[in-house]
Amino acid sequence: MKYILSTLTIILICFGTASCQEGEEFGLRKKTYKIWVKTNNKKIKGFLYAVNKEGITISETLKIDPKSLVFYPCENIEYIKARRKGVVAKASLIGGVAGALVGYAAGVSEGDDDPGWFSSSKEAKGNLAAATLAVPGGMIGGLIGSSKKKIELDYKKENYINQLATIAQYTLPTSK
Repeated sequence: MKYILSTLTIILICFGTASCQEGEEFGLRKKTYKIWVKTNNKKIKGFLYAVNKEGITISETLKIDPKSLVFYPCENIEYIKARRKGVVAKASLIGGVAGALVGYAAGVSEGDDDPGWFSSSKEAKGNLAAATLAVPGGMIGGLIGSSKKKIELDYKKENYINQLATIAQYTLPTSK
């Protein structure tokens, strides 16, 4: 059992350090963000294609098609929300694994029951607790991962100009 836990710990540490090395200098791709824009009369969901001083261009799909690109002037935008693509699933997975590990540790720490009509080993308690806490852990992780960064513009061009560098971070990566 110690072998399985130590192997799992080493694997999680390796994945954690590998995910910290994201960036252009490591040859990895830029992060992709999904955005939500509230304009005067509607809400738009898509991917930020381009940003300039006049407004933003949004693509409805990741495949860049000139027909799917739509320009919105900055004076028509109330707010922009952004979330990294795939972060909800990743946070749910991390939460589920964390819940399972905590549950297993708590179940094993109780020890074996005294022999009797209904008794169980510490491993069985650990497995039951891990299965029980993995689901709420995944749900909590999904809730945490589903948060979006909100940029308030309030239909004002000066607010847009002040936030232009922040908004530009959420543009789609350019192909080389």
